Amino acid sequence: MTSLLVLLLLWAFPLSNAKGRLREFQLIKDNFTRVAAVNACRTKYTDLATVYDQQDNIDLKTLLIHITDGSNPSGWIGAEIGNSRCKKWSNGDEVTFRRDFTSYTDSRCASMSANGGWEFVTCNLTRHFMCYKQDVGRASYTLILETKTWFDAQLYCRENHTDLVSIHNEEENEQVKNEGNKSITPFWIGLLEDSVEWSDGGQSAYRNFTGEPSGHYIFLIKMGIGIKVKAAIIDIPYATVRQDFAKF
Repeated sequence: MTSLLVLLLLWAFPLSNAKGRLREFQLIKDNFTRVAAVNACRTKYTDLATVYDQQDNIDLKTLLIHITDGSNPSGWIGAEIGNSRCKKWSNGDEVTFRRDFTSYTDSRCASMSANGGWEFVTCNLTRHFMCYKQDVGRASYTLILETKTWFDAQLYCRENHTDLVSIHNEEENEQVKNEGNKSITPFWIGLLEDSVEWSDGGQSAYRNFTGEPSGHYIFLIKMGIGIKVKAAIIDIPYATVRQDFAKF
């Protein structure tokens, strides 16, 4: 399908700050292939939208809510399933410190065991988890003795603390291990390994899949009616045409 030449801006949001990144989302109310969407965003704006956290997802969802033509609209975002895996901390920090990994599976989220070692297991397991709160000059750690999946733990930490804990050296690893002694089972830390890549090169570890990824490109969909509308990220084949989220 050929895209139209005129890009119509449906809605604009004020600048938001996700981990220090100032962005303004725009929804282009038109149909594009994924390649055409990338070209349109990079020509007139910055790139397809990178979703860093729940607030970004809510803002994009709100753009879709304002489409009231009776359709079930959806829009491209900048995520795609790449050909290789990479490790990323939930808060976007660079991965500069690693421990030996065990228990590799297709879905990889990291947890810490009682001896301070790390293991990668499926992200859908439920475990205790370690949050951190960033104060001036230092981070404080809090072990949460509730069991959640890695992504639910990430959401909890972001809503109630700063994020899932990231570890940058042996000293921090020891501090997290000591704080985690109250858990008799391994607990989640903020390290994720998957093959999701973002068009602008962002290192977002936010995921909100409706199921296991099965395609290549990812878009945002509107689900439900009125206040029950919920946004989710799912996979679709490349050739499908969807509306386009751009960002400044």
